Amino acid sequence: MENISLGRRIQFLGKLMLKFYLKEALNTFKHTKVLSFFSIASLSLSICFIACAGILFIASSKIEEKLKNKIEVIVFIDDNISFHNKDSIVATISRIDVVEGYSLITKEQALLQFERQSGQDFSEMLESNPLPAYYSLRFNKYVEESDILGIKKILENLSGVSDVVIDHDIVISILSSLSAAKFYIVILSIILTMISVYLIFSSSKFYILHNSQKYNTMKLVGAKLSSIKIPLLLRGAIIGALSSIVSIIIANVTLVTIHSFTHQIKFVTDFYFINFVLFLMGLLLGPIGTGIFNKQVSLKITSN
Repeated sequence: MENISLGRRIQFLGKLMLKFYLKEALNTFKHTKVLSFFSIASLSLSICFIACAGILFIASSKIEEKLKNKIEVIVFIDDNISFHNKDSIVATISRIDVVEGYSLITKEQALLQFERQSGQDFSEMLESNPLPAYYSLRFNKYVEESDILGIKKILENLSGVSDVVIDHDIVISILSSLSAAKFYIVILSIILTMISVYLIFSSSKFYILHNSQKYNTMKLVGAKLSSIKIPLLLRGAIIGALSSIVSIIIANVTLVTIHSFTHQIKFVTDFYFINFVLFLMGLLLGPIGTGIFNKQVSLKITSN
């Protein structure tokens, strides 16, 4: 009976402390309404931008891979090239790691391709085939713009090579733009996250200073440090949860809007995963600001 009674008392005290912690956490919002609003708004934006950065990284990797497969370097060779120079060109191409494959297009094949593209037969009009033979180089997903420019420079200096042309220059420009976009989104996400964490930190500090007399009294009567720290951590978790809900609403409305215009892209199967990630980010980022401030909280009596 005593064990049952003791267990009930512990359970009752646990519920009482939990009620106290939640009440204190909610009270912090009453005295820091403006700071709390901006904390939630900035954290919601930072979560959205972090999510955008993650989606962009995943999507851009697939886009980059497809775009890089379209990049082609054409190595035109002299009509009277020797076997030695031709072997030297092939050996040089084979040693380049980012080259996925290459093929030799003969003069005859080049003429046939030109006739197919133009829709006209030039065999009767031309006494000889003016088109040169060439090597067509394709690249793997690891190739970068600097690699292609470097390869072009190396191949241009080989004997028997008349010219080197990079096809799909616009693709390289798009790849550069994607890299720049990813960089700026990541930077913006970091800045917004730092601002939101600082606002949560500042609002927690403001609340403690505003209620310093109350907390000094608690310290004098022997209150534990956890009775001050835990409500602040709960405050951070609440801010994180509210920010997650806001960011989830923004993300879902955006994805549904995109899906209504672009039916080929199906986001519905990813909704649950995206929502889970957004909510998890809020719960992780929210308590960080209060966690940083909690390190400064002590049982030392502070002056008003």
